[in-house]
Amino acid sequence: LTQKSKSNFTKAVSMALPFAIEKKLAAYNIVGRVDCIYKASDGSIIAEDLKSHATRFDSLIHQDSHKIQLTAYAVLLEREYQLPVNSARILYTKDLTYENFKISKKDKIRVLEMKDELQSILAEGLPPIIDDPLKCKHCYKRNLCKKIADDNATIPTEYISLDGDQNWHIG
Repeated sequence: LTQKSKSNFTKAVSMALPFAIEKKLAAYNIVGRVDCIYKASDGSIIAEDLKSHATRFDSLIHQDSHKIQLTAYAVLLEREYQLPVNSARILYTKDLTYENFKISKKDKIRVLEMKDELQSILAEGLPPIIDDPLKCKHCYKRNLCKKIADDNATIPTEYISLDGDQNWHIG
């Protein structure tokens, strides 16, 4: 094989196979675990999430929340790898189809604004405690109540754009 064909082969493999699987990411007081990360031909990164909705109708109902989740992954991936993330996709495992999403800078800023809004709401205090020890004892989120109370992460986020534009102060 020539050097050029080896290079083309390496490039094709890097686009077809993920370079990371179930990558845990954390930044901006956001934690996520993206299922697969691919390198695109233009050098950017593509996040992929696997979903197992029972029907395509279920996936349609959740389309907005899927885009928010993928956009959060995009923000985290840009921070981790210092490469742009302009698109992401969902692989629906029931029928092996993809849904592609364009991720804009505006989308990324909005996700960070949403995160700051949620932190601000939480800073105002927890919702009323359920006065039913039996419900709390068996609640799968019982440890989260304590964590939310202990973590007072309410500092607004600064999004650092990778395309050379100005920094954006969120909050």
